[in-house]
Amino acid sequence: MREIAKKFQGQPFVVLSVSLDEDEQKWKDFIVKNEMSWPQCRDGGFTGPVARMFGVRAIPATYTIDADGVLQDERIGDASVEGKLKKLISRARELQPPQKPGQ
Repeated sequence: MREIAKKFQGQPFVVLSVSLDEDEQKWKDFIVKNEMSWPQCRDGGFTGPVARMFGVRAIPATYTIDADGVLQDERIGDASVEGKLKKLISRARELQPPQKPGQ
């Protein structure tokens, strides 16, 4: 996120981190340690208003919302797109019929 925030600084783009940390000091220390210079919010757990509004059940969760406020993408976990594609390809291979020798 740090690199993305730097890369698109000054553009019509906002990174907003919402933490589910319950310990406020640990949350603040993490922000400083990781040089998270973009806007931060602490929701205080899975029962916080933001977590409930987006239905967060696992973290990290990433949401891409366009300029009109429309949700465009939702990702759970920290795996890259490449990792997700590898899983989809693996599943597709499982569904293929076995190849006969020579094919």
